[in-house]
Amino acid sequence: GKDGPLLSKPCVACERALRDLGIRRVFYTGNNSFIEEHYNQEISLEDVAKIANICKSECCRFFKKQMGMTIFDYILYLRIQNSLPLLKKKDSITEVAATVGFSSPSYYSQIFKRYMKCTPMEYKK
Repeated sequence: GKDGPLLSKPCVACERALRDLGIRRVFYTGNNSFIEEHYNQEISLEDVAKIANICKSECCRFFKKQMGMTIFDYILYLRIQNSLPLLKKKDSITEVAATVGFSSPSYYSQIFKRYMKCTPMEYKK
């Protein structure tokens, strides 16, 4: 559909649920997905499950099956990806970390290094 492609074909049990707009807003990729709109805010599993209109355990299982990672790993990934252009523009790593939703610059640096294999400061250079 016009909502964006799914990363993989949903299982039969989830086929019907996917027709529901709520679950589409969570699991479809693209700028209009709930997670991509709110990645820089605090998102709980409860929030995601409520938007998708499914229980929390099914939400975790289904998201991991569709995306190949947990919801929280995906949020961290989005935060890091969205921080890259900001690092090139802004001086302060603290400011960049806060802008993309990290509670502390040290946690941001730790997650940044996990995904990018270098520190934010090394990346800036």
